[in-house]
Amino acid sequence: MSSQLDKNYFKLKGTVHAVGDLIHIKRDNIPDLLKRVLTVETPDGQILYPELRNGKLKMLEEQNIKQGSTVDIEYLFQGSEKNGKRYNNIYVNN
Repeated sequence: MSSQLDKNYFKLKGTVHAVGDLIHIKRDNIPDLLKRVLTVETPDGQILYPELRNGKLKMLEEQNIKQGSTVDIEYLFQGSEKNGKRYNNIYVNN
């Protein structure tokens, strides 16, 4: 299995339509998870919901990202399966 450092990142440009509320997920035996979900629309009208987690959350404030901001996003996919349901997770790296 490859580490996150070995992954190929994808890039896109889009407009932020919403920055979701901070979500705090308590987890047993591993650190809690803090995240925000963005709503981003690409120039051709595609909508996606990438997540910023834990240490990446500071990018929002550092780069003054808010509703209406145009962003260049570097992201990766990490699908997961829980309770028989499959999820397409999109994580912002930069």
